[in-house]
Amino acid sequence: MLRIKRLAAADAAPVWSQVRPALASLMGTLALSPEDKSLIANCESDGDYLNFVTPLSGTLREAPILEGKPLFFKGQEVAELNFEERSAKWLAALQPYLPQDQSVSLDDPNLSPEARAALVLKTLVQQPQYLSVLEDKDPIIVPFWDHNFTIKPVLPPVAPAAAAATAVGGRRWWPWLLLLALLLGLAALWLLWGQHWWDERQAAAQRSDDLAALKQELVQRQYQLHDINRMLGRVNTSIDTALEHQRQKDLTALYRELEERRTNYVDIHNLLNQVADKEALHQAATEPVVPTEPTEPSASTEPTASGVEPTTPAALSGQVTAGQSKLPKCTTIIAQGKMPQLILATDGSGSMLDFMPDGSLRIQAAINAAFEVVSSVDHNVPIRLFGMQGCPLARDYGTFSGNNRAALQRAIAQTNPLLSPRPLQVLTPLVSALKGMANVAGTNNDAVGILISDGLDTCNNTRNTDLCSLAREIHAAKPKLKINVVLLGDEAASARCIAQITGGKVYRPENAHELVKSLKQAAQSLVKVCN
Repeated sequence: MLRIKRLAAADAAPVWSQVRPALASLMGTLALSPEDKSLIANCESDGDYLNFVTPLSGTLREAPILEGKPLFFKGQEVAELNFEERSAKWLAALQPYLPQDQSVSLDDPNLSPEARAALVLKTLVQQPQYLSVLEDKDPIIVPFWDHNFTIKPVLPPVAPAAAAATAVGGRRWWPWLLLLALLLGLAALWLLWGQHWWDERQAAAQRSDDLAALKQELVQRQYQLHDINRMLGRVNTSIDTALEHQRQKDLTALYRELEERRTNYVDIHNLLNQVADKEALHQAATEPVVPTEPTEPSASTEPTASGVEPTTPAALSGQVTAGQSKLPKCTTIIAQGKMPQLILATDGSGSMLDFMPDGSLRIQAAINAAFEVVSSVDHNVPIRLFGMQGCPLARDYGTFSGNNRAALQRAIAQTNPLLSPRPLQVLTPLVSALKGMANVAGTNNDAVGILISDGLDTCNNTRNTDLCSLAREIHAAKPKLKINVVLLGDEAASARCIAQITGGKVYRPENAHELVKSLKQAAQSLVKVCN
């Protein structure tokens, strides 16, 4: 469909707005050919605007309207002829629906909706406000009046006056004498006023020529105005494009500066951790060894038949109880294939650009908290990272060992919607991230999952997935995977059952400080797992 014109519905005249619902119905019942029906465009509502369209296609050119009549350009003789023929067919087709009394106006309250719609269509054909010509041959009327449009009364054709003269009876001579006198008077009047009449005729012809020239100039001016408006539209579009391009450049420069500062922060943080590790080693080497009293071996510390030290949940979590003297050896749990793992899934969607109650940006607080957590986890624990930053699948950044924590922090920094050309349109593949966590979790070793999100799954193919049913499937397949859920927004409340079903916990931090604390609590069992 080709759009002829787009107008605001609020600009429509009240009488046209009242009859608009009945226009389409009446136009569909008229017995007209598709070619004749194309004289009047179809009206489609688009919220606060009205679109007037036609099934035809080609190049449009709007025709000016003067005193209710369209003025066609040079070369549009076929369009003018088609307008006259199709208008006559429309008026003939509307005749059965028009009121019998031709003096009835559109304001008459007794008019039926059908008769009022027929009267409106008749007036539109006789006095269009907007008319366009398609390919210089097909005229198309826009069925619309605005508040300022004035409908001029169309006068019926004047009936010819009766030509019959009163019969003169008899053969009287005096009427002939009177007629002769009248002829002589007319001749005298011609002699007296003939020159004046000729001058007036010449002046009238000159005025007609001047009016025709004025109409032609008006047509040219309106065509020039149309071109100027079209050029202004293109200029405005170019300005908007340039402004958007500049905004994207500024945003890219800002993000690069942010990324550079983040990289410096990561390097400094790693350096501080190395210094702290060296100080701890130095302090352990210089402290005197204090002998301890031997204790009775408990059931949990007896050696197994294979000679490998057994592991317990308390040993894996780094908690030393009264019946346990030390953590298991790292080589032992690696040989058993029971080294626990941490699986992170961070939300990098556009909604993470909202602010927390303390004014912190959600995505910035989440990235900083993730930095703190991966720095505190035992270096022997492998960490897998998933980024929920666009549909249909979550991004799998892979597994990072203890010697590759700096690369992991750089990967976490990549889970940022500001890296996208359209940050606010980045969606959340939450279901894909959960399935990815389940796929990479081991079967024999414990796994701690941390899901950080402020919303639901927004991908078209997974947004209706039941998260609780999915959590039950994951727990049945990987019972040692416990997923902790960190909720940053009210919209993510339905994700609570993920933690409840898999044995994890739900955290609702209100600010950036609580977010760091929540993530550390979720990963507390992995701070120290072996010696």
